[in-house]
Amino acid sequence: MTCAVRADGTTSPASDLLDDLSEGMWDDPEAESLPDEYQPTLRRRLIANIEYFANHGELGRDSYNRLRDGIWEFKASGVRISFYDTDGIGGYDPKHGERVSTWDQRYIYELPEFDEFIRLGHAFPKTSQKTTEADLASCATVREEDLEHDICN
Repeated sequence: MTCAVRADGTTSPASDLLDDLSEGMWDDPEAESLPDEYQPTLRRRLIANIEYFANHGELGRDSYNRLRDGIWEFKASGVRISFYDTDGIGGYDPKHGERVSTWDQRYIYELPEFDEFIRLGHAFPKTSQKTTEADLASCATVREEDLEHDICN
């Protein structure tokens, strides 16, 4: 599992978020709900979810959501990090998961069998009940740029 890289070849939204959280420096638009001193704890929760998934291939139901077009998200409190799978050389076959139930007018999806490489993509705050169209578009853009980076390297 690695962090996706943007088209500039150096920017990594997920890595930047994790670094900012470790220093209590994340610029959360909902700052009053996430005090700076809590940010390192939130980072540990995200890392724990990501590591558990990397080691076991599964997650607790409250630790992830399916977004769109094979993009998923890790979640902890009001922070989200998108993720997707790849073959590591620029290939992408969207994994949608099987719908297993409905809860509070939302569909619940089982995690699918992912390809070998998982990339952490766009990082964003939870600002509404549903992921915003702008954040969904950013998730897709980061994925596209990262896959193109794989092809070129």
